[in-house]
Parts: sequence; structure tokens; C-alpha cells
Amino acid sequence: MMIPSSSTSSTQVTFRTTVSENIEDAVSGELMTRAVTLFPCGHTFNEDTVIQCLARNKLCPLDRRFIERHAPNYTVRHLAETAESHPLEELKHEPSEEAVGHFLRGKELAEKGEHATAIEALLQALQLTPTYEKAQAYLEFCLKRSSEASLSFQQVPPLSIGSRDKGKEKSLSSTDSPKERYTELLFNLLEEPSIQENSILKKILKNQVEGLMSEEREELTEKEKVSYKWTEKLLGENKKVRQFVVEKLRQIHQQSSCLASVPPQPSIPSSSTISSKGIQPLSPPSTTPISMASLYNAIMQFHFPERNGDSIAQADILDKIYEIEPTLSIEEKVPYIFQKLFTLAASLSPLEFEGNTKESKAITLSNYSSYLLNINRLLLWQKLPGGTEYLNQVHIKSLPLKKKGELLTQWIEEQGKNIIKLDLDDELDLTILPPEIWQLSQLEWLNLSNNQLTTLPPNIGQLSQLQSLWLHNNQLTAIPAEIGQLTKLEVLNLGHNQLNIIPAEIGQLTKLQGLALGFNQLTIIPAEIGQLSHLRMLHLGDNQLTIIPAEIGQLSQLRSLDLSYNQLTIIPAEIGQLSQLQKLYLSFNQLTIIPAEIGQLSHLHTLRLSNNQLIIIPAEIGQLSQLDNLWLSSNQLTAIPAEIGHLSQLDKLWLNSNQLTAIPAEIGQLSRLQELDLRKNQLMAIPAEIRQLSQLQRLWLSYNQLAAIPAEIGQLSHLQELDLRKNQLNALPVQIGQLSHLQEFWLSDNKLNALPAEIGQLSQLQALDLSNNQLTAIPAEIGQLSQLQRLWLSDNKLTALPAEIGQLSHLRMLHLGDNQLTIIPAEVGQLSQLRSLDLSYNQLTVIPPLPKLRSLKIDGNPLQMVI
Repeated sequence: MMIPSSSTSSTQVTFRTTVSENIEDAVSGELMTRAVTLFPCGHTFNEDTVIQCLARNKLCPLDRRFIERHAPNYTVRHLAETAESHPLEELKHEPSEEAVGHFLRGKELAEKGEHATAIEALLQALQLTPTYEKAQAYLEFCLKRSSEASLSFQQVPPLSIGSRDKGKEKSLSSTDSPKERYTELLFNLLEEPSIQENSILKKILKNQVEGLMSEEREELTEKEKVSYKWTEKLLGENKKVRQFVVEKLRQIHQQSSCLASVPPQPSIPSSSTISSKGIQPLSPPSTTPISMASLYNAIMQFHFPERNGDSIAQADILDKIYEIEPTLSIEEKVPYIFQKLFTLAASLSPLEFEGNTKESKAITLSNYSSYLLNINRLLLWQKLPGGTEYLNQVHIKSLPLKKKGELLTQWIEEQGKNIIKLDLDDELDLTILPPEIWQLSQLEWLNLSNNQLTTLPPNIGQLSQLQSLWLHNNQLTAIPAEIGQLTKLEVLNLGHNQLNIIPAEIGQLTKLQGLALGFNQLTIIPAEIGQLSHLRMLHLGDNQLTIIPAEIGQLSQLRSLDLSYNQLTIIPAEIGQLSQLQKLYLSFNQLTIIPAEIGQLSHLHTLRLSNNQLIIIPAEIGQLSQLDNLWLSSNQLTAIPAEIGHLSQLDKLWLNSNQLTAIPAEIGQLSRLQELDLRKNQLMAIPAEIRQLSQLQRLWLSYNQLAAIPAEIGQLSHLQELDLRKNQLNALPVQIGQLSHLQEFWLSDNKLNALPAEIGQLSQLQALDLSNNQLTAIPAEIGQLSQLQRLWLSDNKLTALPAEIGQLSHLRMLHLGDNQLTIIPAEVGQLSQLRSLDLSYNQLTVIPPLPKLRSLKIDGNPLQMVI
């Protein structure tokens, strides 16, 4: 291997620097294979860095902005993983003189066959100059020879520990003794995800910790000194070096015993501080932050045994369970968790802490698991038939919590064999499922909703008689494959959890009729879902799905399918095979097109496609002869197919917030239509055929470019609400007076300069908005609107009001601001129901007597007298 030249092109330097800045964590220096982007600042870090920030102060480490939310950055993760697999060539530097000296000594030893000693010298050279290629080549040679000679060697995957640990290494030197430095080093390493994933190395390091903490002596033994020297090298950057270090540690500790029990931990304050009414803030007990961090991770492992998900999200879940302020540090969170746990234990077993023994209040993982198990046992027991009566017996109440909990197994064997229905949805806040629940072998109906469960044990498969299982609104992050063993299950509700995957075994639930998976974090649905031949309801809304398997077309009995609020860009053509489908929800996705096969859904009643990116609707939509509800709002539609007129059963049609410039005349064929929403389009005209919509009750046409309304609108005899705001209207047809059932009429922000006298014929009108027009007068006929309650006339050019306004006996609100009024008719004083009157910014000099008001605005007038 040749030593490269020290000169490197500026292009290489720039490229290397640019890539490093984008895929390496600015805090730890590690490749961001678990990249997470913060909002609103937009900076990206590795997941571990973000966890620390959230636990510490919720501030971005770069600009100190508050972290409102965070999300995985899969682009950066992909780049980092690629770089990890195929690392960019590092910039080469000439080795230092000291490094050359170590290399020459190592080279000489290697040539003599003293490979183990040579390795130490070569490691020292690489510590000084990590890119020293000659030293790397000789080290590789010596490692190979050494490993061939070692019978006990077993390949260990290389670790990935970055520059953050180098910072830890520097801080270790300030510790008082070698033993303390060694112990702290071990704790630091055990916190690393890469160590946690390496079971062999994790066991070695844990054994070392246990050995050090079990001895009272301060000095290290010779074996410990050697082990300490090699353990420190785990903080290095060279993967080959770290791999060799693991081998050396294996050789040193190959006779080590398994990890012993956890050393004694500090105890919680005395029982006098525990109150079932509330949690008092605790000061962290006298233990090192590293101990607290280790215990916190153990608690996390207890609630999330797989630990293969988003650890930041899992930490958030734990905060929710214990109602912890996210800004607290881990050192503050752990005692708070234990305080809440002991408080709950005391409420269920009041005599629990009377002895005030240190053991019962110790902050240990053993205590945590014991209390949590037995608390949940008692919560379950209280809901079993006869359970509360049994627990309230004097001799049972006097038992410690653990003793009570241990009695549950026998009690269920004697009393619970025939229980077929169990409802645990009663604000119990179960956090784990006690194993005794699996003894209820005859259970047919189980409701575990609205609890705090984070995991569903594989034992769920033992409840073979189960027909209904309700688990919505928990904190579940995974479902075991054993769910497929519940072959009698008909209803499964897993909505409102934290699921990101569903096991393929779900396809074994062949009797399932209802499956709710909404409000999770699912990104994919297994193809096996197509095996659920009896499924009638499938709810997948509010997830992160980007694709739907074609096998969904096999659900021949499906009646309702909810796929709204996902990230779908396409719907498989096989959806047309759902011949029994009645309701289809596809709103709030990223769809640009709908397959023509949708026309085959002959039983469809409701179709929701709003808030997508649709640019066209297939003509086949006209084949949906049973459709009565069609939502197409907030898309990018420029036209509606004439075939829409074939939807003879349609009673609601929403087309607002598109780019429509015209409406087909065939819309007049929708004889059952009751609601038509065309707001926020670019319409310039309404077809005269609209007169045929004889059942229409609500017509919304605001925010368009309409210059006129067809006279035929007067034939909509059932119309109750007409919205024409924000158009270009300068007149109304006299036929408007024929709308005898109209209750709300919205005409603000147009160019009206006059009103037809026929407006007085709207005898049912309750709200009339004419603000921001160009009206100079109001017809006297307005006094005939006997049911009118709200009247807006502000922002016009009115100089006077008709005296007939005093006839509006039901009027409660009258806005006349920003006009040119010089006088208010005395008849206004007759409006006995008036509560709000706006007369601001007119030319009034006198205010006549008024009824009793709650709100009166008269500012902006040259007033001389208020009578």
C-alpha cells in the first residue's frame, strides 16, 4: 500500500467537507444513521443527541431555539448509511515523527513474528495519526495473524462510537482515582447504542462494572489495569482497532461469570412524603447521574422490550404515562417516576410503607418491576367479578402489595374460569398486562381501551375464544405475531396507538369483520390483509401510508374503507373489485388521479376525495348510481365531467376550493341535491339549469368571479341559505324575491349599487349581509322582513335609512358603520330586541333615543348631541 501525497485537490476537500457537514452530527461527530430534524429551526442531529436535548432543556444545541417537534429525516439517514457502508476517502496527512517512531518499532516486531506486541505499537501510531496507511496495513496483517493463532476468537461486528466519546475520554482524566475513572468509562460505554446491540461486549463490560463495584479496594488489580487499557481503546475511530480490542477483552474476561444482581440503590424519602392526593417534587437521590441514566434506560427497556422503534418517541410516551414535564433531565425524571409509582402503591395498599424500610423504597429496577406488576394486578383484580369484595377483606387489606398480587393467580383459578366478558376501559391507566389475565381462557370480549399499555405480550394468543378485542387509545408500538392465533376474533380495534407495522399474521383472522387501525404511524399494510374474507369495516385513516396493497381488492364483503389522512399518491385499480363497498374515505392524501375502476363500486353511497391534488375526475364516476354524498373540495380540478348528472341519488356535492371556471349544465339533473358548495373557484357564470335543483337547500357560491346571477335562481323554492360573497355582482334579479324559504343571504364584498324592492318578499329571512358594496339607498320594503335578526349594511355609501327599518321587530344586530349617514330615523328607537348597534364613522351630529343596548359604537362621528 502506497503512502499518498499530502497534496489534495481543492475539489476533493470541498466535496469531503460538504458531505461531512450534511451527514455528520454537529454535536457528536457521528454519521447520522438515525437522523432526526428539529422544528422550527430545521437543524438535523442523530437521535441520541436529540434525546439528550429533550431531556435537558428542549433547546436546539446550535441556535438555542425551542424544539416544538421533531421528525425522522430518512434522506440524511440513507446518505449516512451509504457513507458508512462505502466511506469516502479521508484526507491524508503526513504522520507525525512520534507516530513514525511507533510504526517502525511495530514493523520490526511484526517481522520478528511478535504480532501481539507489534499491534500495541501500531495502535499507538494510529492514535497519533489515524490515516497513517502503512500503520493500517501492518496492523491489518498483525490482526489477521493474531486472530488465526487465537482458538477462542469469534468475529464481532465493529462498533460505531464517534467523537462524542472522545470528549468523554478527556473528561475522565479529572476523576480522582484509576478505579473511579475506569468505572465511569464503563458506564459511559454501556450507554452507547452500539454497545447495547453487541450482546458479547455488553456482557463483558457489565461484568467489569459488577466486579469493580463489589470490591471496597481503591486500587486496580493487574488484570483490571490491562483490561482498562484495552477498554479505553474502544473510544478510538478505527474499526479494525475496535474489533481487535473486543477480541482482547474476550480473551481477558473469557472466564468471567455472568452479571450479578444490581447493586443497592438509594431509597426514596420516607412514607410521610407520599400522598395519594398528589406528587411532591423530589430532589434527586444521592446517586451518580450515570446510575440514573442506566436505570432510566432499564425502565424504557421494561416498557419497550423490543427497543427497535423511535427511541425519542418512546421517551415521549413514558413522559405521558407518568405525566412528566419533558424538559426535566433524566436525573430528575427517575425519582419522579418512582415517587408516582410508590404513591399509587400506597393508595392500593395503605400499609405498604408503614415499616419505613429502606428496601421497600429503594430506587432499583427490581423494585420498579415488582411494584408495577403488582399495582396492575390489583387494578385488574378490582374489575373482576367479586374481586373488590375479596380485596376488601380485613386480612387481605393488611397484606403488603406484593403478597396481595401473588394471590391473584390462585384466585382466578378458583373464581375466574367462567368469565367471558371483561371491561377494563374505566380510566384504570394499566401500564402492563398482568400474566394472570391469560388464565381467563373462556374470555370472549375484552376491552383494554383508554389505558397506557406500551406492549401487548405474545400470550395474547392464548385467549383462543376471544371474539372482540378493544385496544384503542393506548401507547402500543407493536403487535405480536401471536395475534394471528385468535382465529375466532370478529372485532379488533387498535386505533389511536403508536403502531408503525402490522404483522402479516393478521391475515389468519379469517372471521374478522371489523378492523380499526386509524390514528397510528403505519407506513405499510401487509398483503395478507387480503385474506380477511369476512371483513366489513377497515379503518386505516390518520397514518403515514404511501401505498395500498392490490390484495385489498380481495375483501369482497367490505362495506366501509377509510384511508383518509395518509400520504397516498395512487389507489390500486383493484379497488373496483370491492363490489359491496358503501363508504370510501380518501380525503387528505396526495392523490393526483382516481382509477376509472372506481365506477364499478355500484353500492357506493359516500365518496370523500377532498384535500388531494386531483386534476381530473374520471367520467366513470357517473356510474355510481347509489352515490348520495360526494366530496371533491380542495383539489386542483378545472372541470367536472358531464357524467356527474347521472348521479341521480346525490344530495350533497362539495366542489369548493378548486380551479373550476364552469359547471356543466348536466348538474341540473341532480334532482335530489340539497347542498351544493362551489366556493373559492374561478366561476364566471352559473348555468340556467340550476333551476331544476328543486330540493336544493344550501347554495354556496362565494369567492368566485360572478358578475350576474341567472333569473332562474328564483325557482329554487326550498333554498334556505345563499352565499354570494366576494364576487363581482352589481345587481340582483328581481326573481330573488321568490325564495320564500330563504333564511340566510350573504352578499358582502360585491359591487351592488341598488337592491330590488322584491327583497322585501323574503319573509323567512333571518340574516342579511350587504356590507362592503356600493349601495346608496335601501328600499322601504326592507321593513317587511319581519323575521330578520341580523343586518349588515356597513361599508357602503348610504346617506339615509328608510323609516320602515323600525318595523324589524326581531332585529338584534344592526351594523351601519362606514357610510355617509347624517341622520338616524327616530323609528330605530322602536327596535325593542336590538342589542348591538354600530353607527361608527358616519356624518352624524345627533343620536336619537335608542333601545337598551349591550353594544353601541358611535366613534368617528362629528357628534354634537346624544338625545
